[in-house]
Amino acid sequence: MLLEPIIDWWTADAGGDTVPEAITTMPESISEVHLDFAARWEVEGQCHFRYRVPCCQLLLVERGRLWARHGGRMVSAGPGDLLCIAREPLNEYRWDAPTGFWEAHLTLPGGLRIEGQPPPAVVPLRAYLGNARAAWETWCQELNRPGDVAHWRVQEATCGLLAAIVAAVGRAPARRMSDPWQRVRHLLERDLGRPLALTEVARAAGVTPDHLIRGFRRRHGLSPMAWRSREVLRQACTLLESGQPIKTIAHRLGFTNPSAFTRAFGRQYGQTPTDYLAHNRLPIPTAPLGDEQLSYPLNRHVRPPGSTTTWFTWR
Repeated sequence: MLLEPIIDWWTADAGGDTVPEAITTMPESISEVHLDFAARWEVEGQCHFRYRVPCCQLLLVERGRLWARHGGRMVSAGPGDLLCIAREPLNEYRWDAPTGFWEAHLTLPGGLRIEGQPPPAVVPLRAYLGNARAAWETWCQELNRPGDVAHWRVQEATCGLLAAIVAAVGRAPARRMSDPWQRVRHLLERDLGRPLALTEVARAAGVTPDHLIRGFRRRHGLSPMAWRSREVLRQACTLLESGQPIKTIAHRLGFTNPSAFTRAFGRQYGQTPTDYLAHNRLPIPTAPLGDEQLSYPLNRHVRPPGSTTTWFTWR
């Protein structure tokens, strides 16, 4: 049974025909990195919010569907999608049926940017969904705790989520890297499912294959193709944790068959993909959990210690 929202600033007839609307007033500017709140919602019925925030609002959908205004139009997101709602003259989002999602307000100097550009309104996280869930769980567990340990756990989770967004969007760097060995490394880490020959990498770097191997090993401690193989199998771990089948992962990462993938995985990690999955896969709940089963509050904002922010002023 789903829990009705338990929110100190919201009372609504979730099952009625009237969709509640809200206008909020917010401070105009914040100059430092700041996570104002994090929350996990399990909600019934319908609800419609209108408000204004001076930062990026992040909404990660677990089940159901959310609609949000972005760039003057309404966009929608389903399970596994992240809504990145930028500052608007009037922000807006809603749901029309039972829905589960995570929410946070995050301020970054200059706003959320990927290679100098804002992210898409809707980011399908796919293989990085587990990373995003883990970040929100850490936020909800640690954000309201005092002390340096909790503070740095929150910071680490924030960096992890931002890295997941960047990886899911997959934009190429806007500027050419000045370090040639960093450029080679970047080439090796791109399009991991595509066959890549050493001669192709050497040609792109403008050196002979032998010079490439010696220079890259001197700089990074591995040969170029060993580096690429390691990155392929790291990506395989992420895909395994996200719940993708072994056969699908093997095909996606360019292996001739699942057996070849299993052998390569075993050489790298000393265990089969199935054994790795048994110990490392993040649980994906099939039904909402009650408060007594969670390590963080459900349907309540979690705020930093001593927070005096009063952004939500309902009219």
